[in-house]
Amino acid sequence: MTNKAGLNHEDLFGPSKMETWEGEVALITGATSGIGNEVAKLFARAGIKVFATGRSESKLEDLKNDILSFEGQIEIQPQDLRKEENIFSLFSSVRKKWGGVRVLINNAGLGYKVGLLEENASKWREMLETNVLAPTLCAQQAIEDMRKMGDRGHVVNICSMAGHRVPPQSGMYSATKYAINSLTEGLRQELRTLKSHIRVSQISPGFVDTPFLPQYFGDHKESEKLLSQINPLTALDIARTVYTVITQPQSMQIHDVLVRPTEQPN
Repeated sequence: MTNKAGLNHEDLFGPSKMETWEGEVALITGATSGIGNEVAKLFARAGIKVFATGRSESKLEDLKNDILSFEGQIEIQPQDLRKEENIFSLFSSVRKKWGGVRVLINNAGLGYKVGLLEENASKWREMLETNVLAPTLCAQQAIEDMRKMGDRGHVVNICSMAGHRVPPQSGMYSATKYAINSLTEGLRQELRTLKSHIRVSQISPGFVDTPFLPQYFGDHKESEKLLSQINPLTALDIARTVYTVITQPQSMQIHDVLVRPTEQPN
């Protein structure tokens, strides 16, 4: 396709060397709804083998049926990733089925709008275990696979704009997302020390219209009021961003993408 100046894509950008993952295996956590669900469907349509996990078996079955309806490849396994042994079991299943993980989407996460001066240790612990420890262990296991299979792969951590500023009464939730910043950079540094070709990226969305928001606020009315004031991102918007990141040329690593709704003020 040429533009008005008679230039085509290669004239403007050079020969295409975009990464392709068709036929490779992607493990997607938190795939029962929202961003993870849309990433799974988009990846399957692109010819990627999807191994999806989440806490709800019925929702994973719905996802599986959806992907099988357009002849995508998918396996599912419900797991609570707060338990270390469940993570090991999950990766063992992927290895037995498809040999290992080449792309990891660390999407599973949750948040509660609770203050640091409130007595909410159980909610703090749940956020820390889900948002920090689980993705760290998943990345460790996935990179072990990638190193054995040609030292090539991609880890994408779903972070948040809350990992770049602290919303009111969200000190602990933000702390877990700031930790994802450290995890992403820490993995990148360690892989470079090993002279590995594995890439690590993160996506930091603003407000996305998913089931996360009512859980975060603990109130459907508050989340609906917020979304009515802006035109929020969709889960598919973020899924497309993830796909754009992983399909860049191997020589290019996108480290962090901050993506807000146009009308979001902060």
